[in-house]
Amino acid sequence: MNSEDRKWFDSYAPGKPHLFLKYGIGLDLEEWPYTQRQSLEEPIRLLWVGAMTRRKRPLDALKVVQHLGDRGLSVQLDMLGTGPLLKEVLHNAREQKGVQLHGRTEVLPYLQSAHAVLHTAEWEGLPRVLLEAAAVGRPSFGYNVKGVRDAPGVSVSDSKSSPEKLGDLVARWADGSLKEPVVRRSDLDWKMAQDAVLDFLFQTLGDKSRNLIP
Repeated sequence: MNSEDRKWFDSYAPGKPHLFLKYGIGLDLEEWPYTQRQSLEEPIRLLWVGAMTRRKRPLDALKVVQHLGDRGLSVQLDMLGTGPLLKEVLHNAREQKGVQLHGRTEVLPYLQSAHAVLHTAEWEGLPRVLLEAAAVGRPSFGYNVKGVRDAPGVSVSDSKSSPEKLGDLVARWADGSLKEPVVRRSDLDWKMAQDAVLDFLFQTLGDKSRNLIP
């Protein structure tokens, strides 16, 4: 649950006991191992992952790459996913250098070979791919929108919809003038979520509820 959804929930259940899991149920960190990032040499390898829908705005990712190219940067964008905008994205990608579409496939190998993740959705609940990127050790860049601004390891632009400003953010990171957020991998572990849920149940139902846990 992101911070804005949490405020909405609290407004309907004021004062009621609840558990806030900042990163949801977390990840199995053994399945998402940290890998050393390659040195940041051009082309800059960006990864976009998601359903190709209006809300996810995959076409914005192409515009970001175009803007970075106009700034003189060489960028390789790998896009994973499918959806109703796939044909339109394919059409635009054919006319643009440095963009490859791979359909729906395993994310981890592309995360490991990427320098960073590009996220263009107009809003999110809890974007799993940003959790995965943080676990693997890759920074992310996205719009300043609900759900994205709360994700670990993400830097957000000062816009909710400008590909140019999002591209400028990536460029600042590429030239070393943008500091990456620090993420503790342990915070992403599903075991922490498990322990938090159990503690919440014990506090809510009383200590006798511990006898219900084998």
